[in-house]
Amino acid sequence: MVNILLVEDDKFLRDLLSKKLSDNNHSVSEAFDGEEAIKKVNAEKPDIVLLDIVLPGMDGFEVLKEIKSAEASANTPVMILSNLGQKEDMEKALRLGAADYLVKAKFDMEDILGRMNATLEANDVQAPTKKKKILIIEDEQVLLDVLLKKLTKENYFVSFAMDGEEGMEKIKSEKPDLILLDIVMPKKNGYEVLQEMQNDETMKNIPVVVISNSGQMVEIEKILALGVKDYLVKAEFSPEDVLEKVKKYLSN
Repeated sequence: MVNILLVEDDKFLRDLLSKKLSDNNHSVSEAFDGEEAIKKVNAEKPDIVLLDIVLPGMDGFEVLKEIKSAEASANTPVMILSNLGQKEDMEKALRLGAADYLVKAKFDMEDILGRMNATLEANDVQAPTKKKKILIIEDEQVLLDVLLKKLTKENYFVSFAMDGEEGMEKIKSEKPDLILLDIVMPKKNGYEVLQEMQNDETMKNIPVVVISNSGQMVEIEKILALGVKDYLVKAEFSPEDVLEKVKKYLSN
């Protein structure tokens, strides 16, 4: 059983999520606002926090910052569930230490359960079943949302990073079974990620599938020379093509 703190001011959604999580044999505690959330994190020490951003008084960003800055709760995984879907909001939450970020309008209850289990697994908290872990390193939000939804529905544990620097941190901490990697990204590009992986014995054998805007043969050959398993051009693939590659390299 996983102990969950659900922080949500919308009573209808809070009741819906609480029932669904309870029906899946989890223990759920609830908070209506940010101040109550902080008190319950300190008192109850939940295994994971599901956190809305727009809350009365202290907003979710402030709650997240306080959770991560306190020694007692710094390692508690926090998953954002928000109506705010701008890239800037997602990046801010991830910078503050959120383990995952879901836009409410784009995900259903099964997606939320799948992504929560992925977060628990990545943080070594007991999850219902052991599943393969996929890390998506991609800064294009629309494509990221599509891939997250597709792979979660296929019963994989899926996490993501929106720049190469954060991607490297998650490779080290989560030890994914497979990585989907963009090349053109902020802070650290895909080449740098691949080169760093190749120089580290703990990472060099993780299968990587590159997803890129470039279809130039010179570029593809350069990438494959860095140990990449496969290369997909964004304009030419569908989510089903990505799933096919994922299944291929995770079955080896």
